[in-house]
Amino acid sequence: MATLCTIWLIMTVILNYRVPLIKGENYTVTLLYPISNVQLVSIHYFGAFIAAIEDMNEDSVENGYDIQLNYNIADTVKEIYFNKVFNTPEWSSLKLIGNKSQEGTDAFIGPGFQTCACAATTAAAYNKPMVGYVCNTAQVDYDTLHPTFSRTVASTAYFNRPVEATLKNYKWNLTAVISGAKAETSDAKSSLINSLELKRVTVSFKDNFDADKAASNLAYRNLFFKNLKETARVIFYINDFAETELTFFQYANEYGLGNGDYVIHFITNKVHHPTTAVYSAVNVTSGWGHFANGYLGRYQGKSSEEMESAIQLLKRSFIIAPWGNNIGSENTKTFRSRMTRIMDDFLKCTQSGGFRFECFFTNPDLTWSNKKDDLYDAVKVYYETLVKTKLKNQDTRNGEAVMKNARNVIFKSRLGYNFTLNEKLDFVPTYSLLYFQLGDKYNQSIDIHEIQPIGTYDQLPSDTTTLILNGPSSMAGWENFPVRQSPKCGFKNELCPPPDKDNTTETTTAIVVSIVFIILICVGLYIGLFMYRRRLLLTNMSWKIDESQIQITNSGMDASRLSLNASKNSLSNQETRGNIQLFTKVAIYKSQLVACKVFHKNKFITNRIVLQELRDMLDLSHENINPFLGIVLNPQSSNMIIYQYCPKGSLQDVLSNEDIKLDSTFLSSFVKDIVKGMVYLHHSSLKSHGRLKSCNCIVDSRWLIKITDFGTNFLRNGLDPLNKIDDNARYTGLLWTAPELLRMSNPLPRGTQKADVYSFGIILQEIITRSEPFAMHELDAVDIIRRVKAVSDPPFRPAVQKYHAAQSFSDSNSSNEMYQLMLNCLTEDPTERPTFSETRRFMKKMSHGKETNVFEHMVVMLEKYSNHLEKVVEDRTKQLIVEKKKTDDLVHRMLPKFIADQLKNNGSVEAEWYDEVTVYFSDVVGFTTISGKSTPMQVVDFLNDLYTLFDNVISTYDAYKVETIGDAYMVVSGLPVRNGHLHAAQIADLSLHLLRAVDEEFVIRHQPQNKLRIRIGLHSGAVAAGVVGLTMPRYCLFGDTVNVASRMESNGIALRIHISQQTKDLLESHNDNYHIEPRDQKVELKNVGIVQTYWLNEKKDEQSTNNSNSSVRSNKILLQPLEEVPKKKKSFTNFLKRNSVAVA
Repeated sequence: MATLCTIWLIMTVILNYRVPLIKGENYTVTLLYPISNVQLVSIHYFGAFIAAIEDMNEDSVENGYDIQLNYNIADTVKEIYFNKVFNTPEWSSLKLIGNKSQEGTDAFIGPGFQTCACAATTAAAYNKPMVGYVCNTAQVDYDTLHPTFSRTVASTAYFNRPVEATLKNYKWNLTAVISGAKAETSDAKSSLINSLELKRVTVSFKDNFDADKAASNLAYRNLFFKNLKETARVIFYINDFAETELTFFQYANEYGLGNGDYVIHFITNKVHHPTTAVYSAVNVTSGWGHFANGYLGRYQGKSSEEMESAIQLLKRSFIIAPWGNNIGSENTKTFRSRMTRIMDDFLKCTQSGGFRFECFFTNPDLTWSNKKDDLYDAVKVYYETLVKTKLKNQDTRNGEAVMKNARNVIFKSRLGYNFTLNEKLDFVPTYSLLYFQLGDKYNQSIDIHEIQPIGTYDQLPSDTTTLILNGPSSMAGWENFPVRQSPKCGFKNELCPPPDKDNTTETTTAIVVSIVFIILICVGLYIGLFMYRRRLLLTNMSWKIDESQIQITNSGMDASRLSLNASKNSLSNQETRGNIQLFTKVAIYKSQLVACKVFHKNKFITNRIVLQELRDMLDLSHENINPFLGIVLNPQSSNMIIYQYCPKGSLQDVLSNEDIKLDSTFLSSFVKDIVKGMVYLHHSSLKSHGRLKSCNCIVDSRWLIKITDFGTNFLRNGLDPLNKIDDNARYTGLLWTAPELLRMSNPLPRGTQKADVYSFGIILQEIITRSEPFAMHELDAVDIIRRVKAVSDPPFRPAVQKYHAAQSFSDSNSSNEMYQLMLNCLTEDPTERPTFSETRRFMKKMSHGKETNVFEHMVVMLEKYSNHLEKVVEDRTKQLIVEKKKTDDLVHRMLPKFIADQLKNNGSVEAEWYDEVTVYFSDVVGFTTISGKSTPMQVVDFLNDLYTLFDNVISTYDAYKVETIGDAYMVVSGLPVRNGHLHAAQIADLSLHLLRAVDEEFVIRHQPQNKLRIRIGLHSGAVAAGVVGLTMPRYCLFGDTVNVASRMESNGIALRIHISQQTKDLLESHNDNYHIEPRDQKVELKNVGIVQTYWLNEKKDEQSTNNSNSSVRSNKILLQPLEEVPKKKKSFTNFLKRNSVAVA
């Protein structure tokens, strides 16, 4: 590849040789960057480059250096894609540097690592300065082939000496050298190994660490760290990529390198300083402090032993890196904000009129890197060297002469620290030995970690390096340091004699006996501890809540989801007993809302059974079980059972509220939630519920059903105030009770599991019909309970028909299966009723395995609505863009685009003085005669045809139509956007073009026999221009130049272009291609006097390109003697003469 690069270098220099550019004060700096391959998160390199250019230009203005840096950005990989023969990075850089050098580039910034050597050699061949900001390869350490190349990063060869000094200081001669998978770090590893071996240091382990392979291949990871542990304890890791190093560090700890016997040194050439060495959860900046926090963060939630091991490994890890002090430059946060502004302008994000994905990455806080500071410093090195060359009166276009002034010079980085370029123009780093200074709370997720220097590496005159520590205090807290470079007996016990074989049997017996004894002790301790903890749990009073912890809220506000039917019994938000409606109390307990269920008991006996039941209730944890929180005991006022509060009330409340629309998905989800909750309850220590009702199935904020009012059988007698409840209310609470329990004289307090299934069947009837139990029979609760209790054939059950299920469930299969499930749950024989586990399998089969709940269904509905809304917004946006374009086009027809944009953005336009413009006036000769023979509509059509022709011609020139009044037509060039001295030539060419167009193309439609003749006058001078008025703003011109131009037209003759002395001088001083002749007689102009004027006849190059017929006709038109046409007194001309103003 080097041979190919050299061959093409010679060919490029020979074939593309150009005369050197004339010296000037403008210098073009080209940034070489792989734009085609760049990720969006890396676009801030452009911002740093542009900021550096701006700062250098500002410095030049302040100090009067008279240097202006211009810039462009060149894509170094574009040629790879478009060249099918030599599609290599080296070829791309070679050709690109050659092309840019010929186009006027004075210096290059870059390039990347891969093309560094070839690019530096090519720049030297073209004698162009090149300053790199990322290239750290040792291939360009010598300046014989590239005397114009320098860089703001250190070569990988420079950290060999600090490593040697570290080994020498701690008397280590056995080590391991590791690098990542990148080519540049692998090359640096080879260079370091060769250097160490020359110093007689044994490198026992040398390998590349592949983080991706280690994460996916257990065999590779085991072999890598096994070999590492068994060969070296002093490890040097060449800095690669933060995530790779984090992975290596984590695995190193997992494989035992954090036991205090190992030490790891990270080596890097990146300059570090306090602003990049600190990590804070409030202000995250890149650096090794961030590395430490990310590493320790991986052990959050793990055991204290694992965390301690991770910390020990971090304490025995160091960093060898250049350390920059004296940070006093522009604040990094301010600089990043500036990057955002620059990249907004670079990508035109603010002007784009809509969201653009790449504009999201203009925030530099997303991916900040000190490479951007190195890029800034590279521009600064070239600029300061250029200034020094200029001040010495040396050739600033001679790259070698310019870069010679950078040798052995100290520069100041953007971050404030000083760095030196040596005799070879190489960045000379000052290395320090750094350690991790952990925060006091390093075992928590939020902390601040830093890296601090404990020593520096001094370069001695004998070309050797030595490590100078800050003092003994810098190593405080590091026990057993420095570590031994190998175990006392060697890694494989090769340095210690084998144990005595005669004692093997006795030793083995002693070990076995000791192990058995220890096991027996452990078993005994475990059993004793188990019994103690069980007794402790029973006597634990965590279920008891102090009354002071409960804050009762306003009960009227608490029942926010009340049933519309006052006869219902809801234990979630209201209780109705007889004619008295009792609201459930809502309170605040530990900053959360809770429901308080009052019970009346003067004595509360806590025996073993009661304590066990309370313990079991506290242990229940399921998404469909409402948590039991505890009991408040206060016999003087009222005792309360505390449950978690659900704001949407009970299932009974929801079903009875006709304003709540429930589709089949909602109803199916309710059924599934009840089944899942009961399955969990039946498999718990409580075994059954005993009081399953729709009012005990409450709805939380996510429309999830939670089962409540379970357990607490020892409190049943105190839950109902007997003196306030009539028989109908008492029997209403029994509508969900199974018939076998109603027939018992002493029913079981907790009921049975099969009885819970019957209660579930009654809830299914409520869900299917959305009515209360047995509502279709129109009987009171006493009669209903009497009929259910009686043994009859068929048994008395809710009269539900299939059409009820079909109305509630849209799918016919689902409705039939839900109807059949209800009938199975309400069978007379309890053994024929399905268990809740069987019901769950039945529901899963019915839904084909789908687990869609109400919340997910609501999300799907919202997504559909959102998608529809997005489509509507998109259509409206497109219409708005079309209408905006129409409006802009209309405004730009009334005002110059430049002025119209200012008016839209600022609301007003400041008047402006223009030193030099050229004004054009023309009118139609004989317009009065033509108008007298035409109707008003024919005059309008005639002028419209004429001015349409004029407008089409003007659109091809740098000119602006100011106004038309009647047959008068006014044009100006040189404003609102200045064009130097080109305005006279633009108006002259326009005038000649209009004369030809009128003669050759224009025909008066209603008078085709009459040939149209126009008269033109031109004058150049100064004017003032600005927008006048608010309601109908007009762009106006003020000044004598307007008057003189108008009089040049009025004193001219038909089919001739009458120009002033000023216009003639401008045409002849900047272009000698016009044929201009003086007018025979001088002209007297009002307020000016007698002046010499001229006729503009033609443009010489046009004459040479026209064919003979057109030339004859043109000359005949322009040069034939014509009589003076009497001038007309028109209102527009008189207005201009009086006011010296032109209005647009």
